[in-house]
Order: sequence, then C-alpha cells, then structure tokens
Amino acid sequence: LLEFLQMHGMNVLITGVVLIVAVAGILWYRSTTQSSTGRAAELLGQVRTIQDLQEIVTKYPKAPSAPMALMMMAKAYYDTGNYGMADTPYSEFETKYPGHALVPTARLGRINTLEAMGQSEQALSGYADFVKQNPDHYLVPVAMFGQARCLEQMGRTGEARAIYEEFITAHPGSAWLPEAETAISTLDRTLKAGPAPGKG
Repeated sequence: LLEFLQMHGMNVLITGVVLIVAVAGILWYRSTTQSSTGRAAELLGQVRTIQDLQEIVTKYPKAPSAPMALMMMAKAYYDTGNYGMADTPYSEFETKYPGHALVPTARLGRINTLEAMGQSEQALSGYADFVKQNPDHYLVPVAMFGQARCLEQMGRTGEARAIYEEFITAHPGSAWLPEAETAISTLDRTLKAGPAPGKG
C-alpha cells in the first residue's frame, strides 16, 4: 500500500479532489435551483404590481413560476386597456417557452389584443389560423366567437352569423351553445334592421 501510494499518491489525491469538487458543484447547483424555484413561487404568491411580475421573469427565468408571471403580466396590461404592452409578454412567452402547454393561450391572447386595438382584419385572420392549427383545443370556441365578432365589426353580419351556426353544428354538446344562440338572436335583429350607414 505504501509503495502504491508513493508511486500513485498524487494521482489519487488529484482524482479525489476532482470528485469532491464535482459532487459539491452538483449539490450546490441543485440547492441553488431549488432555492430559486422556491423564491420565485413565493414571490408569485405575493404579487401586487406588474413590476413584481417583471422581477420574477427577470431574476428567475428558468423557474416554473416565470411562464405564469409572463401570462399574468400580459393579462394585467390587457385588463387595464394597455393592449400594446399586453402583446409584449405574450410574445416573450412564445419565444422563451415554445414547448409550454400555454403557448396556444398566449397566441390567442396576442390575437385578442389585435381585436381590442381595432385591427379587425388581422385579428380575423389570426382567429381563423388558430382554429385551423388547433382544431381540438379547448379554446377553439373563443377563437370562433372572435372571428364572428371581427366579421360583425367589419359589417359582415351574415358571415358572422354563419360562424355561430357552424359552431353549433360542429359542437352540439358544448357549454358555449347558449352564448352562440344568444349571439345569433342578436345578429338576426341586426340583419332585420338592415345594414348600418356606410356598411354592407
């Protein structure tokens, strides 16, 4: 053993130190990651302002709370009527977390902001693309109703009605049926009254 240590002692020592440093590094990384994740979750539970949400996104971008913070930030901007700013966190969400389950929600959020800003044609196209690309998504009714709203805003009331009829036919058991039927009744009254001045 003495002879072995004399011949190979330095190599054994170096290997041992390397292993210790490697293990310590892994433990430190896990500890730091868990600590960051916990801190981000804690901050998310204490959010009071948009700045609080931005802090989570900036300081803890890899924590599970960061995507939720971005979505909450977008909604906060939207709810206050700041539609242009709402688009930024939605866009950032799609870029940073492309595989996240909420990507379709973020995409639909961006289309909603277009509609809210009066960009009906772009929003109509966006809603149509969403339905085409996500035919089985639970947000399809929201996108279809968005299409109908945009068509109505553009004075294309008959086409808007057709969207609702299509929805009722394709989703006979949907919880959204009463809303679609109410929308059709409203549109029928509009159609009976005739087109508004300047619209066809």
